[in-house]
Amino acid sequence: MADEYEESRLEKNLVGLDHAQLGAYYLHKNNLPTEIIESTLQHITPWAATDHPTLASATQLASHLARLAGMPGIEKFPETTWDTITQLDSWPNLFPDEGQQQHFRDTIRPTLDSLPFFLQTMV
Repeated sequence: MADEYEESRLEKNLVGLDHAQLGAYYLHKNNLPTEIIESTLQHITPWAATDHPTLASATQLASHLARLAGMPGIEKFPETTWDTITQLDSWPNLFPDEGQQQHFRDTIRPTLDSLPFFLQTMV
């Protein structure tokens, strides 16, 4: 999405790296598995993942689903909608046909609705 690309560009201009690169470096330094490192590094551009593009796509989708559930993060991005999510590069990679897409939307909705309450009760 344009907002993610703009954020990445601004971060690179400011500190020389973006949050995906910094996160991947941290994960690497802490000896996490390469698939987790790559999915973090490529979550903005999952098509660039060479070994684990599906996991990078899932990471991108998870980031947007968290925002859809009401957890905006520190980025100050505009509110996410299902229309935004269906425009993600990861969407057709993870759900190639309309039936899968609708099934996912129907089954994830109750979780997204209850997630903010669940997380607040944990804190």
